[in-house]
Amino acid sequence: MARDASIDEDPIPGLKVTLKQSSTASPPSVVATVTNTNTERPVSILSYDSPLDRLALQLGLLSITPTGADEPLDLPKIQVRRVWPPRREDLITIPPGESASNDIVLRSDIVPPEEIRGGATVVLNGQWRAVWANNKDEISDASLGDPGSSSDAFQGSFQSNELEISSE
Repeated sequence: MARDASIDEDPIPGLKVTLKQSSTASPPSVVATVTNTNTERPVSILSYDSPLDRLALQLGLLSITPTGADEPLDLPKIQVRRVWPPRREDLITIPPGESASNDIVLRSDIVPPEEIRGGATVVLNGQWRAVWANNKDEISDASLGDPGSSSDAFQGSFQSNELEISSE
């Protein structure tokens, strides 16, 4: 199991996740940005199931609530088999004070356009599978292969801001 670290050691509290609408065209899209606000060290994030995952929408990381609705849309989700242990290219290093982004298209085969035509609130949330407080080339193969029991890998939750989107 990952170590129980103090907030000073754990890089996750220094990760800020934000959403911004990048297009109102049909289908609309949002940009998920992860900013490393840790002032002295880079972080490396396993992209799997993170805001930077290319499959974020299909994995159900986005909660989309149409304007006036009480509940988010019940969107289809996929299950994927991932390469394990992850490859180094599945890690994203973000230097201190910098950001990495992922454009998420609200594809019409997943998000029915008629459901969000009047606007919607979007939130991105989930669990970091692994975050390290260093560059990806400094992560040991053992830690990469089993981050859950590694003393230098951290897990935790993330949640973005609530974003009001519009669609043409």
